[in-house]
Amino acid sequence: MRYFFLATVVLVMMSGCESKEEMEREKAAKLYKEEQQKKIKEALVAKEKALEAQALAEQKAREEANASTLSKVGISMDDGKLIIDTNKAKDFFTELADGFQETSKKIDKELKEGNLTATKPMGIEVSNEKLTIDLNETKSFFESWGEKMESFSKEFDKLTEIIDQKDDNSSNHINTKDKN
Repeated sequence: MRYFFLATVVLVMMSGCESKEEMEREKAAKLYKEEQQKKIKEALVAKEKALEAQALAEQKAREEANASTLSKVGISMDDGKLIIDTNKAKDFFTELADGFQETSKKIDKELKEGNLTATKPMGIEVSNEKLTIDLNETKSFFESWGEKMESFSKEFDKLTEIIDQKDDNSSNHINTKDKN
């Protein structure tokens, strides 16, 4: 009987140890599963933040594009649409015309007086006695004017590229519909 009792005690102890080990394994598995779920949630949150940051960057790029010279004229692009703000265009060309009129009047007045200084920023000065052309100033004027014209033409190139891309995308879309 004593052996039977000892054998029972040893079996109970062994089964108790196994259940403790099993409980520890289950606990470790549960912790592992919770950590994995937490990592998945963090990855989803990070992905959402990245999408929001990308959307903000695209919005900022659109705003910067609209702040260009073309937008001063009233021309902008948004989601593949060419938008012409006639009020801005009218104001821009009115200001431009006013500037030309003022400069024209100033040049006329100075020509009548025989002392042309309106062209001084370009490096040209005319008086009754002499005509002075400062080639360094003229060169600087034409370089800055050329840079402005170049940036303006680049903006038109970008605009035409965007329009061409939209045309290509829409024609590809139409072609795929026709094939189906």
